[in-house]
Amino acid sequence: MRQGLHCLCFSSRATGWAYVRPELVKVVQEFKVQAEAHAAEQQRLKLLAPKGPRLSAAAVAAKEPFFVGRYEKSFAMSPSKQVGWTMPRYAEWRLLPTVVELWSDPDFAVDVSDAARDADLKVWSSHLDTVLGEMADFAIESRSAALTAILAATTALGEDDAALEAFDAVEALGSGGYGDGFFCRATSYVSCAECAMFFGPLQHVHVAHPRSSLWVHALKRDAVTLAELGPRVDLSLETACAWSAVLELAQLDETDEGLVTDAQLDAAFKGKKVVWENGPRGTKRRGPWKDVVSLPLRSLSPSRSFCFSGPLTDAHLDPSHSSGASRRRRAAHTMTATCSTCPSSPSRT
Repeated sequence: MRQGLHCLCFSSRATGWAYVRPELVKVVQEFKVQAEAHAAEQQRLKLLAPKGPRLSAAAVAAKEPFFVGRYEKSFAMSPSKQVGWTMPRYAEWRLLPTVVELWSDPDFAVDVSDAARDADLKVWSSHLDTVLGEMADFAIESRSAALTAILAATTALGEDDAALEAFDAVEALGSGGYGDGFFCRATSYVSCAECAMFFGPLQHVHVAHPRSSLWVHALKRDAVTLAELGPRVDLSLETACAWSAVLELAQLDETDEGLVTDAQLDAAFKGKKVVWENGPRGTKRRGPWKDVVSLPLRSLSPSRSFCFSGPLTDAHLDPSHSSGASRRRRAAHTMTATCSTCPSSPSRT
């Protein structure tokens, strides 16, 4: 009996191993692939790291205030307040090639004596024009990314993948049609890529995140080069559609007088509630005007909490009359809303 039981157990283990072994082999192979990828990434980062001796904690402590001061003075040279919105923040500025080169110099800006600081300032002055040029390039790329996001969500450009791919935002900016005034309009509001949830003017990036983090969610680590930085703002079709409808019903969609204020929109839609009629389950309830934009954002990222800083409103919404309507009608969750105190027709209130 004992011998039979032993044979039965051995037989069961052998049979089970036949099923388990292929899965274990697969797991080991996947682990090897991940380990090789990790090693390759570490090697790449090692090559990207500044050459020369590693800076000591004392050297970093001496350099930091000097570089912060140079950044603040360089930023103050922005040609306009609006241009400053897309300039690099301090952490991003530290990734500029010339700044990286100077920071990595173990002998630069580590002596805090007056004579040494004067010498450092002379060296910095000789590089200043180059740094300002790199800052301007960063601002152009950042503004180009914002322009592409805005136009892709609010115009027919987003309907054609080939046209969007071929769109030259830098050339468009140079044409004069998308100057500072364009980014000051309420129709050019964007979502912040760093906030849990934010929708508002482009200036928010510098106001709310002046020092910024270099953390890149997709990479699960800090960026070590400018190329690894992700976009600072984005704009979903659903959010753009909701905001466009709000502005249109408030008769503020064509204003060139700058950013729309809470007071303007509150006055236009006082006492009115909205409902996202064709939104996903859980969003079809009447509520305050902020829901018009926050609900689409939540539907795209349910784990986020709404953090609004800027003007929105209560409205009777029907975006079918707003610009880019043909695209919005084809969207899966185009914003259509009604108001219990508004007429059933989609006319403006």
